[in-house]
Amino acid sequence: MSGPQQTTPALYFWPLNDTFVPKHIALSPQQRVKIGRQTNSQTVPTEGNGYFDLKSLSRQHSEVWEQDGKVIATSPSLSGTRG
Repeated sequence: MSGPQQTTPALYFWPLNDTFVPKHIALSPQQRVKIGRQTNSQTVPTEGNGYFDLKSLSRQHSEVWEQDGKVIATSPSLSGTRG
């Protein structure tokens, strides 16, 4: 018999109109994931990061992390779309 399974919180992003590839981002302990628009070569969108090539998304839209088994999100942008 094995003990309880550990689950890793994750973020899933699915496009509604093919504007980006689906994303799955596991939230590792002590890791903060930035969600925002691509602004330079260090923020190129991939399936495993929170960057998007979307003009309607702010550069620093949100930051997400796991804390005590809960997913926490902040929004440095007051309106969520500033950038």
